[in-house]
Amino acid sequence: MLPAQGRLDVGHPIAVIDIGSNSVRLVIYEGLTRAPTPIFNEKVLAGLGREVQSTGLLARDAVEKALDALRRFRALCDRAGVKRLWCVATAACRDAQNGPEFIAAAESICRKKIEVLSGSREARLSALGVVSGIYRPDGIVGDLGGGSLELVDVHGHQIRNGITLPLGSLALQDLSEKSVKKAEKIVRRTLGSARLLKRADGRRFYAVGGTWRALARLHMFQTGYPLHVMHGYVIPAREAIEFSRLAHRVNPEMLSRIEMVNEARRPLLAYAALVLEHVVRIMRPREIVISALGVREGLLYSELPARERVQDGLIAAAQDLNLLRSRSPLHCQELIAWTDRFMSSSGLDETAEEKRLRPPRKSDYATRHVCWPTSVGARIRITAASNRSTSSPTRPSCRSIIRAARSWRCRCSSATSGWSMTTCRRMCSSSRARACLIARACSAPRCASPIWRRRRCRACCRSRRWWSSVAS
Repeated sequence: MLPAQGRLDVGHPIAVIDIGSNSVRLVIYEGLTRAPTPIFNEKVLAGLGREVQSTGLLARDAVEKALDALRRFRALCDRAGVKRLWCVATAACRDAQNGPEFIAAAESICRKKIEVLSGSREARLSALGVVSGIYRPDGIVGDLGGGSLELVDVHGHQIRNGITLPLGSLALQDLSEKSVKKAEKIVRRTLGSARLLKRADGRRFYAVGGTWRALARLHMFQTGYPLHVMHGYVIPAREAIEFSRLAHRVNPEMLSRIEMVNEARRPLLAYAALVLEHVVRIMRPREIVISALGVREGLLYSELPARERVQDGLIAAAQDLNLLRSRSPLHCQELIAWTDRFMSSSGLDETAEEKRLRPPRKSDYATRHVCWPTSVGARIRITAASNRSTSSPTRPSCRSIIRAARSWRCRCSSATSGWSMTTCRRMCSSSRARACLIARACSAPRCASPIWRRRRCRACCRSRRWWSSVAS
């Protein structure tokens, strides 16, 4: 087999087969790295957990569908040259009476030992998936599958013990006999005893799972969000409650853009919305963050050496992209040295997040290329807004700021009208003065007057047209 061009030299491909309560999925990755790149991803909605709560058994037709999918997945792994394969199974196989029989048949097909995850193990892997893909998470990770809901507290790389609740979308549908009102009572009663949620007031809730992602996708299109990327998508808590109530109170077919959701998943949206609504009501999080990474990515993350797990996933992915697509991989070091000189001569301070995206020359990530100057206003405004004194000799002049804005505007992002319209307001973080960056950086004594700053902001920026010319 002719290997694809443009691949990293990280060895043979690896793969994970995830036998869930609702779907059976195969993901083949380029290699075991800090930021693994999927090169093949396929799922089959078998619905193994459809009748487990009522009958205690995996449905016969679901078993046949899942085994057929596994035969295809094993053939695909052989064809792709996969050398390392992990197979995991979750709640349906764990709870069903004929689960061991199904697992034996599946192991014969996959030619690999299948790990039936316990509830705590599944919760931990879900949390590791979030840790691997979101920078310093702080809150509760909730992984909603077909058979169960896992909840676990994360703070950075620290993961506490999690809990498993029988609130998966298929399980709820089965227990409630397809009655949303009965399902709501079950959800309210079960989540009411979850102390983990009550102790996380004001933190973030990280939503993992295909049905929650389907809900978030509908929300994304209904609100007109321009960037169609699910990972990292943020929904304010109030909006999440309102949208979840709408989703479980109306017929799913009446929802806008419902055609984007797989037909087999549409009946489960109401149950997923019920769980999300009550989680938000009990926990009262600041916001809901969607994570596209879960058990599979957490499993791979756990296989990495400790020195690689502590690396920043974004920087690692940028390094991989730099090696594959840059004109000169070493050019990033020159850019970093140049930005070092620029920041030291400008007299501007950097926040920790800004230093993360623009690693210093002596950092461990010095060879990693990140597009730093995405928005000059966002990079400079914090220091410019906080430096109220006008006597500092290191403060940049208006002309130097304009030159920086013209030369540092990221060529990777288009200079849209949205950037030019909002930059003037964002340049100053002071809600009282609303002064633009030039007013703050100007060395004139009048800068100390808030009234002058407001007038100067209008005069310098010339409404929105002036910033448009700077951006262009």
